[in-house]
Amino acid sequence: MGLALDRELSASEKEAVLEKANKRFSKNSLEDILAAVRLGGPSFPGEIWVMAEHDRGVVHAATFELLGKACELSEALNAPTGVLMLGNGAMGPMAKEIIAGGADKVYLADHPLLEQFDPFSWRKAVVGAVVKFKPGILLFGATAQGRTLAPLVSYRTGNGLTADCTGFDIHDFSSRRKVGLLFQTRPALGGNIMATIFTKNSTTQMATARPGVFKRRVFDPSRTGEIVNIPVELSDADLSWKVLRNEVAGNTANFHAEVIVSGGKGVRNTPNYQELTGSLVKTLSHALGVAVEKGASRAAVEHGFVERAYQVGQTGTAVGPKIYLALGISGAIQHMIGVANTKTIFAINSDPAAPIFKQCDYYLVGNVDEFVPEIVRALEEFKRGK
Repeated sequence: MGLALDRELSASEKEAVLEKANKRFSKNSLEDILAAVRLGGPSFPGEIWVMAEHDRGVVHAATFELLGKACELSEALNAPTGVLMLGNGAMGPMAKEIIAGGADKVYLADHPLLEQFDPFSWRKAVVGAVVKFKPGILLFGATAQGRTLAPLVSYRTGNGLTADCTGFDIHDFSSRRKVGLLFQTRPALGGNIMATIFTKNSTTQMATARPGVFKRRVFDPSRTGEIVNIPVELSDADLSWKVLRNEVAGNTANFHAEVIVSGGKGVRNTPNYQELTGSLVKTLSHALGVAVEKGASRAAVEHGFVERAYQVGQTGTAVGPKIYLALGISGAIQHMIGVANTKTIFAINSDPAAPIFKQCDYYLVGNVDEFVPEIVRALEEFKRGK
């Protein structure tokens, strides 16, 4: 980025470029590239920012996942990666961890009224930072907090916002004289198609992405970065509510486990779901010596087999375990989007035409009631044999 042409290339020079490229792109593609170079730089100059989430001194996994993707985008745009973090004191250790995770800069807004998440006070702090530093891209996690905060910031700053993205890429749109655009991909029409969106008439490209969609970078404790303190002026009038007490929800799923066993509508009822997923979770954990968690499809949750906290997919939680076992799950696109980062998918379904069979690595056609007990017995024998 940042190149410029001081003159128009002749036809013979263009032919020489195409010959040198060994026809890796067409003449029309070359014209698009040259048009982009003439524009001289990205249409949205500025840093690539991620909005951080943290709780009791622990940075949310979604922040590191978005940071990993932001690092890829920054390499394409040759721009620094920044993370904006709000809170009240004791953020230094988390800032160092974020730098180790790939950030070039961490912007800290420290104020007593930012200790607890409040949509209005946090909006004011984030808007102030965006207006002052003008990042080219600002990404939020599509969490409860991110989905609340991002639209408020978008409205107040006049920037467009794309929600629930599953992919980000940098492309030029030279026919519209746009360079270095953030192409934002998300499911549309009920998840039946994937739409690609780009931002117009804004100073910052804004989007939210579901947790589990992107992969975090390997931590590098030797990395160095800059910590920038942002002054914030807030009063009680900037708050939208008063927190009386905090309570932690009872049921939470460990979707960072290396293995996830999910049940779908095909397990038929709650006792079956609990027996089949429970026995596999227990046996796999014992046999492999790794963390194993249960999950469920949307249909299983809607039929009351398990709490929504365990729902995997586009309308639940995106996951990326090493192994994903799908029991009686048909494989609708909304579910498969949520397991796209899985290394190995194993499916059992009685329907030989189940869509999941076209997208998994291994499968068995048959009744889960028959296969799962056999798998459990085989794993137990394997463990005893060791």
